[in-house]
Parts: sequence; C-alpha cells; structure tokens
Amino acid sequence: MKKAAAWALCVLWMMVIFMMSEMSGDVSGAQSGFVTELVEKRAAAKKAKDWATADAIRAELTAMGWAVKDTAQGPQLSKL
Repeated sequence: MKKAAAWALCVLWMMVIFMMSEMSGDVSGAQSGFVTELVEKRAAAKKAKDWATADAIRAELTAMGWAVKDTAQGPQLSKL
C-alpha cells in the first residue's frame, strides 16, 4: 500500500473511532488519545518535511475543534 493511501486509511479509521466515542458519550479518553496521536503524527510529518501530510493533519484537528499553534516548545493545542 502506498504511503498516502495508508495515511488516508489511518485517518479515516481514527475518525470512525472518534465519532463512535462521541456517540457513546465516552469522549474524554478516546478523543484525548486520538488528538495526541494526530499531533505526534503531524510533528513527525513536519520533521520529515512532509508538508502536505502536516497540513492535512492540521485540517483534521481543526475539523475536530482544535487549534494548533506551533511554538519553539512544540505544538500547543486549544479548543476552538
């Protein structure tokens, strides 16, 4: 499987898990882990200079209601 297709499948799967956890009311743990994982993947993409993936992850976080601010200490998240 190509890298882009694998990434798209991963993001889709994480979105399904997030939506299921929201519907069940158990958002805190699932959402926190999901958001943390996305932030880590975005940091890895930026380190690899894979700007398209980093931008796609930022867009996904924004769609989930999170703002990402890059700082010297690392990314900072805040709720929109």
